[in-house]
Amino acid sequence: MLKTPGQKYTTVNISGYTSEQDYKLCFDPKPENVNKFWTMVFAEEVDTIVMFAGSKTRNKELRYWPIIFNEPKNYRHVDVEVTYLNTHSAYTHMKMSISNRETTRNINHIQCVPVSTFSSDGFVDLVKSLRSNVKAGRIIIHSR
Repeated sequence: MLKTPGQKYTTVNISGYTSEQDYKLCFDPKPENVNKFWTMVFAEEVDTIVMFAGSKTRNKELRYWPIIFNEPKNYRHVDVEVTYLNTHSAYTHMKMSISNRETTRNINHIQCVPVSTFSSDGFVDLVKSLRSNVKAGRIIIHSR
């Protein structure tokens, strides 16, 4: 379990090519722990979040990122701002700026359709996007 300033958020590390912690699996951030989730993302230096939707229905109330484009939102210890948005048939790619009082980083957020509805072309497009946008760093994977 990760411990950051008064916060707890459980992740499971998965070995990757360069490290024992290249990939992390975690539970879907719920409204009651979204601040803890963003604190963990910042503290663990996560560069990419890959979210697989649980259904085709998009529920804006379940979003754990800012809804308004280019307007930062504070999640207690971390500010998050969506700075780029591109929608594809099988996924949506967002770039986000995350910061605390001292440091700002950019991360990728990939929101995918449910795995069961992926076409082979959609899955290939997703993998190509990940390869071109994710050069290094930790990746969190979770589903809704």
